[in-house]
Amino acid sequence: MESRYFLARILENVGIHDNHTKNVINLGITCWGFVNASIFALTATRFKRRTIYLTCTISLLTVFTAWTIASARYSISGDQASSRAVIAFIFLYSPCYNIAYNALTYTFLVELFPFKVRAKGISVFQWFSRAAGFFNQFVNPIGIANAGWKYYISYCIFLLFEVTFVYFLFPETHGRTLEELAFLYEDDKVVEQKKRVEEEIHHDEKVNDAYDSSEKKV
Repeated sequence: MESRYFLARILENVGIHDNHTKNVINLGITCWGFVNASIFALTATRFKRRTIYLTCTISLLTVFTAWTIASARYSISGDQASSRAVIAFIFLYSPCYNIAYNALTYTFLVELFPFKVRAKGISVFQWFSRAAGFFNQFVNPIGIANAGWKYYISYCIFLLFEVTFVYFLFPETHGRTLEELAFLYEDDKVVEQKKRVEEEIHHDEKVNDAYDSSEKKV
């Protein structure tokens, strides 16, 4: 969940109604996101993909769960410490998200899909990405306006699903060339190619032997 689309509503739910304060927080989050996103874009590809994605999803789940608890505490007691905690968790959420769901996403997609279906795979990803963006921009504000902090629980559950999904279904692609990664979806073709290469080598050896024999006879 990207909070920039409905940050004002989130801040109002924890007692921040001053527009100047909202703008300052929004500017701070934007600048902070630019800094940490740039750092992770330049460094994330050096590490194992599964490790990065698991770190990302687990940290998102942890931070967002704490964010939900702090929002609930403020809603129940009006505790100002809980309000400040929510702001802190909003800032923490940004680097947790950008660890993997930034530049590494397209690196992983290129490594994951074989060449012949890479364009289709990225197109499908883009479709789901745009659908998620629509939901995030137009549906989430309605949910937050009507359910308040309770709406966050649905995202805690979804983030738990993401952790499980990454753990069981994301393959490790780090440290291999695109040609080596063909084994992920093209096992039969790799075996067939190896067999063909071996046959060609044996054929060349036979041709060379026959040529050598003919030269000796001459």
